[in-house]
Amino acid sequence: MIAKSKLWIEREDGALILSDWRVDLLERIEQTGSLTQAAREMDVPYRTACYKLKQVECNLGVKLLETHSGGSKGGSSRLSMAGRDYLEKYRDFREGFDQIVTERFKEIFE
Repeated sequence: MIAKSKLWIEREDGALILSDWRVDLLERIEQTGSLTQAAREMDVPYRTACYKLKQVECNLGVKLLETHSGGSKGGSSRLSMAGRDYLEKYRDFREGFDQIVTERFKEIFE
């Protein structure tokens, strides 16, 4: 047996800020340079990915993406400095969280 957990971060008023899914979206945007491609890789409609991203930006009060439109190859997107900072913090927090859950699980179930 192994322990699994879900983690997300909310504002005090309950508005969702970050979750594993949203962080996955940000990571894929950074890797591909494209919100469209990130949505495609996650098998979700572009509109859904765009809505979720806008929701996170609104709830945080910062822009997470820098976008450039047009050009011969179309537009591109990359994480802003704030986007990279939140992504790194969430990864660090998530890693520690998984370790705590695993240790607690072993204490109780093994």
